[in-house]
Amino acid sequence: MSTRFWQSLPFQTGCSIALGSILLTLVLSISVYNSTVETVIDDSNHRISQLISTVEISAAIAAYLENNELGLDITRGLIRNDIVSGVILHSESGMRIISGSPFHFKDNDVLLFPLVSPFMADEKVGGLFVKPNQNNIDAQAKKTAELHVVTLAVHSLMITLFVIFLVNSRLTKPLMKLAGALHKIEPGSDERLQYPKQHMNDEIGLLVRDINQLLGSAKNTLEGERRLREYVETLEKQTRKEAERDPLTNLLNRRSGERAIAKALKKSEADNTRCAILLIDLDRFKPINDTYGHEAGDQTLITIADRLTNTLRKSDIVIRWGGDEFLIMVRQGHSDLKINVVAEKILQALAADIAINDTVRESIGASIGISLYPEHATDSALLFDLADKAMYRIKRSGRNGYSIHEPAGMKSQA
Repeated sequence: MSTRFWQSLPFQTGCSIALGSILLTLVLSISVYNSTVETVIDDSNHRISQLISTVEISAAIAAYLENNELGLDITRGLIRNDIVSGVILHSESGMRIISGSPFHFKDNDVLLFPLVSPFMADEKVGGLFVKPNQNNIDAQAKKTAELHVVTLAVHSLMITLFVIFLVNSRLTKPLMKLAGALHKIEPGSDERLQYPKQHMNDEIGLLVRDINQLLGSAKNTLEGERRLREYVETLEKQTRKEAERDPLTNLLNRRSGERAIAKALKKSEADNTRCAILLIDLDRFKPINDTYGHEAGDQTLITIADRLTNTLRKSDIVIRWGGDEFLIMVRQGHSDLKINVVAEKILQALAADIAINDTVRESIGASIGISLYPEHATDSALLFDLADKAMYRIKRSGRNGYSIHEPAGMKSQA
């Protein structure tokens, strides 16, 4: 964040120069007296402002809570200062506490300091009216003008000029140059600040070294955060994949498959397209698993999964439904949905022998039950149930074929 203009060294240095010029003018002109008085009065008002700033939060709390005891302590504390003659603390809800000499709100020299809520910055809760002790301030102003203006004007001028010169040459210019160079450095880059001439071993040189170390630390931190972010993203992808995929076949598991089908059915409804649910049960998987062991059974399932994935399109959904059952959702493409052709291709792919070991090959075969969206149902659970019933119908009729659900009780087998 950039430094505010009135807080910058050039601005403060300029104020010092202006003050020195005023003091010199006061020494050489008739207006020196009045100008000094005015300066002291302004300083007194500034002191009052600083004094109020020290109690502003407490006064706001007192007004917000309508705490008379706290408000009385604050107003009494303010009038103890010799530049304040009277104080009134009031709240928006009607509380009013008066300390010191009475005065009217509309007096020209009365200072008003609004109080805002300590909890909501845009809510006004009251105000502090401060009556400066004008007699005391005037007396101090006159005394200061008489005692110091003439005797210290030239001396102050010389000191001011000398300090301004030193601050500008030894501090302001080097710091401004460093600030400009620092703003040009991109976070995480290899750029570093150069040491200013004549400041290698002083505080500015130490500041440059510390900033360069911070820049190096920032670069390391950013690189570490980037690596950590990449690792977390990779881990999230891996975790998400493991949660959605069957660990053996790498197909969608039943839960993630149901979600994918529900989403696909919504899209088909929006696009006014057809879909088919194919429930596949392997016909001779159990004998292979019992005869040759679970390792051979697992390898058989992996082979079946690969054949299904390679046979179907990428837009179709292939799920390991459980055990030796697989569920497929085939979506209509640019042309009409030809489910008979798809079923024949699947049966042909699964009919090829599977190598159990180096010498043994077995044929699996499959029974496929089919339901259609939206002809048979629009609900996914009902589509699954209809496909399951069609699959058991083909099993009872001899296996190794497919059956499409017929609402009127008619069968379509191949």
